Amino acid sequence: MAVKYMSQQWVDAVKEKSQSDADYLKKAKGLTEKTRSVTTDCPGGVDVIVVWEWNDGKVAKAIREEKPAPSDWRGLKNEP
Repeated sequence: MAVKYMSQQWVDAVKEKSQSDADYLKKAKGLTEKTRSVTTDCPGGVDVIVVWEWNDGKVAKAIREEKPAPSDWRGLKNEP
């Protein structure tokens, strides 16, 4: 069974790969930031948000939430 994009299983797989793939770690070395991604109109009629925290290329934290679409996340502004 394929992993669905932005599912919790997908988020967990990205986190695992970021911590164990030597080729990726070499390329991502030094990447430290906090980002969020909002994906709208996902299967099941939901919007999904994932807050990512990267530390030296590794995903240190990934928090995924979903709300019925259309959600108030669609109006989020970039934080300074």
